[in-house]
Amino acid sequence: MKPIFKIEYADSVSPQVKINNEYIGLVVKSWFDAAISSEQDKVYKIIFPKGCSKKLMLLQSGELSGLRTTSVVSDGKIQATAGLEEVFERNEYKLLSFALFGLVEQYLSQISRVSQELYEAKQIEIRAKFERISYVLESTFDILPELLVDKSLRAPYLNQIVDSNSNCFEIYVIFRERFKSRCNETGQKLRDDNSAYRAKNRCHHLNGLLKDNVFAALERFAYGKVCEIFLSNNFTDSYLNSIQNQLHLMMNEVIEIMRLAAPLEHNFRQNWQFDIDNRQVTKSERERLQSELDDYIALHESIFQTLSSQIAVNIQGVEAIAKHSQVSDIQLFVKNGELYIHE
Repeated sequence: MKPIFKIEYADSVSPQVKINNEYIGLVVKSWFDAAISSEQDKVYKIIFPKGCSKKLMLLQSGELSGLRTTSVVSDGKIQATAGLEEVFERNEYKLLSFALFGLVEQYLSQISRVSQELYEAKQIEIRAKFERISYVLESTFDILPELLVDKSLRAPYLNQIVDSNSNCFEIYVIFRERFKSRCNETGQKLRDDNSAYRAKNRCHHLNGLLKDNVFAALERFAYGKVCEIFLSNNFTDSYLNSIQNQLHLMMNEVIEIMRLAAPLEHNFRQNWQFDIDNRQVTKSERERLQSELDDYIALHESIFQTLSSQIAVNIQGVEAIAKHSQVSDIQLFVKNGELYIHE
């Protein structure tokens, strides 16, 4: 079993990302005040080896006696492993979880409001579940740092989040299928549109789809998975990869469904270009017509780019956790109770 961390003195903490969370700062400072009563001006570097056990211990012998760690690693070998004793038996400190939470907090400060009425007013159960999911996510995330310390509360909150995520995925599937129906209906209308405004209509209908509730469901599911990761304290590669793969699959399927609302797009542009090339018009008029097509293409592409960016924002929290958890060694720094993580 690999140690939870090794601890060293460091010259500085830069360039690092500071964890700006008041509660986390207070907990880390109180821990280090209790563990190391002197030399508070020093910078402590904490290194979490990849695959570590994440169990906080107290070293009672050797030159680093009193430092809370499973063991001290030097030159790739474990040194001074005698006299280990688990500490904070009831409130086990989650230093790595703290750092990762502080890192992703900026991505999850709030969840979006539902931008459309839920599909049918008679579906009271879906509306109620959706509102409950939003409440569970916000209330859990607000006290997540405290839950990382209080082991007795983590289990019930974890069960609640797992149940909420299951309900959220069910609602996502319902919204996804109805979104597909909307896109198919829109696509059929555009196929039959031979008006002079058909290009403008194509972009107008696509823009309207960006506010569909399927995106709110996807956002809440990703948000809930972040809470689930922290409450389970599971930062293993396999677990994080499975969550990333699921979210990317959901992202890609929603994008592909939206393409149903842009039927025969390649043919539409090709025919427009053919019409421009074969018109008997002046050079300036041809340039004007070409500019209209170029503007349409740019607008159409920007809508799908907005869609991709909108969805990507929803999973930034999971991506940030995976990025920092899957490096060979995770490096944290503590100075005067302030926590930093290597970027």
